[in-house]
Amino acid sequence: MTTALILTALLTLTGAPSALAQSCPAPYEYIIVGAGPGGGPLAARLALAGHKTLLIDAGQDEGALEDYQVPLLYSWAPENPAMNWNYFVRQYDDDTMAQASTKSVYALSNGTQYVGTEPPEGAEYLGVWYPRAATLGGCAAHNALITITPQDDDWTFVQNVGDGTLHGSTSGHIVTGVNELGA
Repeated sequence: MTTALILTALLTLTGAPSALAQSCPAPYEYIIVGAGPGGGPLAARLALAGHKTLLIDAGQDEGALEDYQVPLLYSWAPENPAMNWNYFVRQYDDDTMAQASTKSVYALSNGTQYVGTEPPEGAEYLGVWYPRAATLGGCAAHNALITITPQDDDWTFVQNVGDGTLHGSTSGHIVTGVNELGA
């Protein structure tokens, strides 16, 4: 499949007008979908290396918002409508079991939401709120640029359920190496 066809398919799937899809310059060597902590740096490094790279992101640039700029305010970022896709997940197939969660969210007829286990009559169960960042930068906009690395026991668990290549004695070095790439 050619790059132009892939680009046309992506733009069509995202609701972009077909004229836009046909007018985009091609070919690209790489098309990166998502300008979050993975996609943004990857696209930048590919472009800096001289590759024709297209970066597509569904979010808007909300970088001027204080919630985005000031890590101390990150706790408000997921609730900022400009930076939130407002997804809900259902953790169980059984609604009775799912609705027992204290984090269950219900839509009310007046346009507000109720969170808890005893919703008013007539409330519509949405699920458990699952904040996803609707902005350039992806989840970094919601997590205050904090990275928490796993403990050795976590790596050992991954090793035991995976292919055995990741384990505590070597994985810490991998994380350190990745962090040094950005330095």
